[in-house]
Amino acid sequence: RIILLAIVSLQAASYKILVYNPKFGYSHSNFLGNIADILVDAGHDVTSFIPILDPEAKDGTVKSKKVYVPQSEKSKKLIHSVKVEKADYFSWSNFDLIRTLQMPRTFDRQLILQCEAVLEDTEILQKFQDEKFDVMIVENFEMCGVAYSHLVRPKSLITTSASSPFSFMYEEFGIPL
Repeated sequence: RIILLAIVSLQAASYKILVYNPKFGYSHSNFLGNIADILVDAGHDVTSFIPILDPEAKDGTVKSKKVYVPQSEKSKKLIHSVKVEKADYFSWSNFDLIRTLQMPRTFDRQLILQCEAVLEDTEILQKFQDEKFDVMIVENFEMCGVAYSHLVRPKSLITTSASSPFSFMYEEFGIPL
């Protein structure tokens, strides 16, 4: 009886978790991937949802189930145009005013284009709705994951961050200005 009780207790404590982990940079993908892997180790059923912004970046998770949204054609074209200019976001000089102003706009545009691809993939959305996730974890670095959570309708939403929030997020998360 004790063994049966222990097995039932373990099953009751296991949650179905969806981790929204856009693939665009090592630190963010690794951060959310580590969260997913730790939750798998704790006995949870974890699915990592990975919209691909940068195909060369790593997934960040090795233990969770993975569902991908390929990089959209519009996003590919945008990134190709940036690479043609030999632009590197992390080595631009702070004294190059034009590129300093272009960088966030280009990155924001890429996030928007890939978010459109995520929202247009109704097959994956339906699959996630049918899964009836207990929890969805998103990073507040960009807002597509939060918006997507409203469509997936998990029982709970957890937002996290590998960086400090941006000022446009303050109101959304109840942070006073």
